Amino acid sequence: MDSLIREKNGLIHQVNEIRDSAQLSVQEKQLALQEKELEIAELRHELRFTRR
Repeated sequence: MDSLIREKNGLIHQVNEIRDSAQLSVQEKQLALQEKELEIAELRHELRFTRR
């Protein structure tokens, strides 16, 4: 029975690590997207002034 509990705890730990890694990956992608959106906004702003 103890071995099953240890195995279960090990699996729970692995699942938590995978979940944390996936959340970090999503956060990194969200940050990259925000940076690109900011670049686009800056370029649009520059374009408005160069058209005048």
